[in-house]
Amino acid sequence: SKLESVEIPDSVTEIGSYAFHKCKKLKAITIPNGVTKIGSDAFTYCTALKSIVIPGGVTSFTCFTNCKKLESVVIQEGVESIKIECFKGCASLKSVIIPDSVTFIGPLSFCKCTALESIFIPNGLTQICSETFKDCTALKSVVIPDSIKEIATDAFDGCAELNEIIIPVGTKNKFADLGLRRSRLVEK
Repeated sequence: SKLESVEIPDSVTEIGSYAFHKCKKLKAITIPNGVTKIGSDAFTYCTALKSIVIPGGVTSFTCFTNCKKLESVVIQEGVESIKIECFKGCASLKSVIIPDSVTFIGPLSFCKCTALESIFIPNGLTQICSETFKDCTALKSVVIPDSIKEIATDAFDGCAELNEIIIPVGTKNKFADLGLRRSRLVEK
C-alpha cells in the first residue's frame, strides 16, 4: 500500500482487525475520540508509523506489533488493558504514557522495545506479566507503584541496563520477596 497518512472521520467508532496491517508507508494516523474498539492486528507491521494516541474510549487493544519506527505512544485515561504482544518489536519506541486506568498489561507487551529507556507502571496495575519488558536492552529505570502484588520472574529478562527500580518508601522487602534484585531497588 502507498498510504502515508490517514485521518479517520469522527463518525467512526471501530477500527477492524487487520484494517491497516502491513501498510508499510503509513507514517501518521489520527484516531478520533469516538473510537471505542481497535481490532487485533489493526496496525501490525506499519513499519513507518511514528506516533499514536489511543483514545480513552478504547478499553483494550493489541495492535502495534513490529511497528519498527514507532517512537511515541500516548494512551489516554479510560483505557483499561494493553493486551499480549501489543508493542512487541517496536524497536524505536522511546516514550509511553500509560494512565492509571490501565489495570492489565499482557505478556510480551513491550518485549524487544530496544529504545525504551524508562517506564512508569500505572497505579491501577496489580501484576507485571511474563516477559512484559523482555529484551528492552536500553531500559535503565522503572517506577513501580505499591499496587503491584505479583511480578513474573522473567518480566525484565534481557534488560541488561536496568540499574534502578524505583519503588515506594518502605516496600523494599515486599518487592525483594517478589523476585526483584535488592541491589536495583531504590525507595523514593
